[in-house]
Amino acid sequence: MTDPQLALADVDIAGIDKYPADESVKLNGPPGTGKTTNSAARVAKLIRDHGYSIGDVVWITYRKSLAMDTLRRLSRWGVVSDEELSSPGDGATRFIGTAHAVANRCVGGVGEPVGYGDKKQFCERRNLKFDKSTPWETPAGQLLFDVFDYAKKNLLDPTSKADLRKIPGIDDLRKKYQGSIPRAYQDWEDHKDENEKVDFWEMLEAPLKTGLTPGKSILVIDEYHDAYPQMAKLAEMWAESADIVIVAGDPLQVVNTYEGADPSFYRRIDYPEILLPRTYRVPYEHWKPATWLLANAHQPPRIDRQS
Repeated sequence: MTDPQLALADVDIAGIDKYPADESVKLNGPPGTGKTTNSAARVAKLIRDHGYSIGDVVWITYRKSLAMDTLRRLSRWGVVSDEELSSPGDGATRFIGTAHAVANRCVGGVGEPVGYGDKKQFCERRNLKFDKSTPWETPAGQLLFDVFDYAKKNLLDPTSKADLRKIPGIDDLRKKYQGSIPRAYQDWEDHKDENEKVDFWEMLEAPLKTGLTPGKSILVIDEYHDAYPQMAKLAEMWAESADIVIVAGDPLQVVNTYEGADPSFYRRIDYPEILLPRTYRVPYEHWKPATWLLANAHQPPRIDRQS
């Protein structure tokens, strides 16, 4: 069930009889089917019944708020202490957070992230418009950074003309910017070095370059259907060094396609898959037309709706 106030004893852990808590699994379910609850319950059982501690856990989420919600749930279940909950970025819970935060802590920090002001300053020095005049406008400066970010998240080289042709937003950028994109990228790298700043993708790149892992026994990855190539590469590297891996996702629901997210990363992970059979969140009036629409494209999952 998905009620965050549930006691651990009241959670009906899907597939636990066939696939015990100490086995790696994939949890497949649409919104509201309890992917996070099931993941947390499996972790709690590992700590309670199998001799692990919260310090053995790496848990990657998409949002900092979701990481805190998970920690509060584990605290209610008695597997995270009040002291650990008060300072989650330190100590035993330091590897429970967003992928960027966990990767950054894994390597000991790569630097201060760039911000809005850094990008605006870079563009102004090159007479590139960065600020929007209207809500629906995407100026050349923002398109340029979109291309840089997409390239690095998709393991492409922004100084390669062949790789640039693979980026969806490249034509929109070239309509507004006729300069050399590879040269602009090199200038941006120099700008960051001079100001001792890093892009967010560099936090994921650092452990990939060094081969560093958190060195923990349990790895949980939430919302894996929205992983893009760089994130998937890092997750797979870390999974190789973990004893127990829990991957939660919904391969029929991909939100971050604009970043290169692809459900194939979820599908290619070779662990037993558990289908979560009931949604507690989606209203019936939404679920019925959604399943009808899906049926016109592919076979929707058999999910019961629980009120």
